[in-house]
Amino acid sequence: MRRTWITVGLLVGTFLASIEATVVGTAMPSIAEQLGGFHLFSWVFSAYLLAQTISIPLYGRLADLLGRRATYVAGVSLFLVGSVACGLAPSMELLVAARALQGLGAGCVLPLTMTIFGDLYEVQLRTKLQGLFSLVWGVSSVVGPLAGGAIVLHWSWRWVFLSNLPFGLVALALVGVLLREPARARREHRLDVAGAALLSAATMLLLVSLLPAEQRPQGLPAAVWLGLAAAAALGFVLVERRHPEPLVPLDLFRDRVHLAANGAGVLLGVVLFGIVGYVPLYVQGVRGGTPVEAGAMLIPLSLGWTAASIVAGRLVRRVGFQFLVRFGSALIAAGAALALIELWRGVPLLGLIGLTAYGVGMGCCISSFTVSVQERVPPTRRGIATALTQFSRTIGGSIGVALLGALLLSVVGQDPTAGGDLAAIAPALRDKLVQGLGAVFTAMAAAAIAAGIVGILLFPRVEEGMVGPPRRP
Repeated sequence: MRRTWITVGLLVGTFLASIEATVVGTAMPSIAEQLGGFHLFSWVFSAYLLAQTISIPLYGRLADLLGRRATYVAGVSLFLVGSVACGLAPSMELLVAARALQGLGAGCVLPLTMTIFGDLYEVQLRTKLQGLFSLVWGVSSVVGPLAGGAIVLHWSWRWVFLSNLPFGLVALALVGVLLREPARARREHRLDVAGAALLSAATMLLLVSLLPAEQRPQGLPAAVWLGLAAAAALGFVLVERRHPEPLVPLDLFRDRVHLAANGAGVLLGVVLFGIVGYVPLYVQGVRGGTPVEAGAMLIPLSLGWTAASIVAGRLVRRVGFQFLVRFGSALIAAGAALALIELWRGVPLLGLIGLTAYGVGMGCCISSFTVSVQERVPPTRRGIATALTQFSRTIGGSIGVALLGALLLSVVGQDPTAGGDLAAIAPALRDKLVQGLGAVFTAMAAAAIAAGIVGILLFPRVEEGMVGPPRRP
């Protein structure tokens, strides 16, 4: 029973973190109208994403060194403090700072949830829980915009942030009180402060280099920020090779399981973030559909992902992780190709089939990647191994969205959403939009095929490397 309630708490925390990614977007026009500072509009999102991304591996390593419960409680508490600061922010500048604080806390939720699942459940149940996790994430992506609109309409935009408190406190109470961990040997740890600082700097500089020119600090060209990111990344590698307790143990990547899971994860992040970002634009700008129709287009992906994760949990002992990864990788590549054909041929059924196939493939691959990397390491490394799979997808998605956006703009020549009504754009601009989205979907298909190749050719058999049964609380 204790394990069940811990799981409920973790899923509540997951819902909290995932809905935050969508609920704020609906409220932002009202926020900008009241606080002003429209030039900082995009930084309300960017600050959260930057802080969340750089903190993911930090929480993974802290969970291994200091314990899951303490790390989870600290991260969720930081998220709630940031939420209160957002709800009380008197200016757009302070709202951006509070969103960064909120993002630093949010970085703990997803990797720690998967890590604690790894401690509590055996392989079959853990893989099935990936389906429930995906369902919570999918529901939140639908509920978020609706909830944000309702809150702004009937109350105040400030409650978009303050309403996080009851959910967060429930998650804190259930996990903080009920989760029990085995006693750890008391010894001093040498925290890898330099490695954490260099990885954070490299990630932040890389993401800043991908921002539009008008949003980059000091107006410096992207090449400068990219060069600084490369220098920080090199310094990070040098530090990690020498530190006795590195933030990211580089020897993990000598194992083909970790190499394939994270390499494919970067590519899958490109495709996933691209689909979420550009399929709605295609539905509204090319087909002339409504925002509701654009959102409905993504439902087959969510349903396929959830169903495949549940089925994969039942099949993993029979067919193994390698079969699930290869099968899922093939479906991902095929699904992206079908979606590309639908764009050029105008056959909606192909797009639905393609997105469903992509969702099923992701359900097979992501659950297999997460559980297999956990089984490949001892419990003392499970936190960082799990966090890296999430980190790779987030980095891939961040890079992908920026590059795909630049590619679209280079073809179209102007922002197709500038007029406010996508259904009413001029025919000439619509033709350019079709060409631009064709280039974007082609790049996404290439990334999906590359991810499929990595999954099929590089991912090895995992069963022989399993470490053993988890401890029950």
